[in-house]
Amino acid sequence: VSDSLDFERFDELNRCGISTKECGIGLIVRHTDKAATMILSGVSYHGYSPSIWPMLEIHEHFLSMGDQEKIVSIDL
Repeated sequence: VSDSLDFERFDELNRCGISTKECGIGLIVRHTDKAATMILSGVSYHGYSPSIWPMLEIHEHFLSMGDQEKIVSIDL
């Protein structure tokens, strides 16, 4: 998942106060029957587009988990 927001006339189009113009994150996704090791709690990240908040929360949580198995439940 990525979210690119750096384009001509960005400031004119942006009316919600986003100050970070570019951000992105990638995940490898696969099916498992194992239980999730984290549940998203809806953290907001000032200065980032809300569309990338869940990915930033996953990234931040996974960094704190060290070598523990990292499993997020996603409803499709």
